Amino acid sequence: MVQILIVEDEQAIREALKEILEMSGYKVITANNGKEGYERVLDNKPDLILSDINMPEWNGYELLAAINKLFKDTVSPIFIFLTARLEKYDARQAMEMGANAYINKPYHHTELLSIIASQLNERI
Repeated sequence: MVQILIVEDEQAIREALKEILEMSGYKVITANNGKEGYERVLDNKPDLILSDINMPEWNGYELLAAINKLFKDTVSPIFIFLTARLEKYDARQAMEMGANAYINKPYHHTELLSIIASQLNERI
């Protein structure tokens, strides 16, 4: 079963995402911020990470940088940003850092599920 880590500081968004993903057959773990997300990666080795950018503790960019360092010699989890940041610079920076996708909030859950499935299929 594919395991997805949601890293989101807003509880309502985190819980809604978790419900959507679990109903779609994914195993889901969550974290409130980037630092907690990193700890979940160490403990659980998720297949895919959905992360906000603006969060307390570590932001999404700091989390992605730590993930890249942790997995520098192996295949890292798929990393997708879910963010309200709409500047082109943010998307470009995310992709240059190695993010697999960048989704702007608000998004429709079918779009999210389609992108997740596409990213997972590319790994198979």
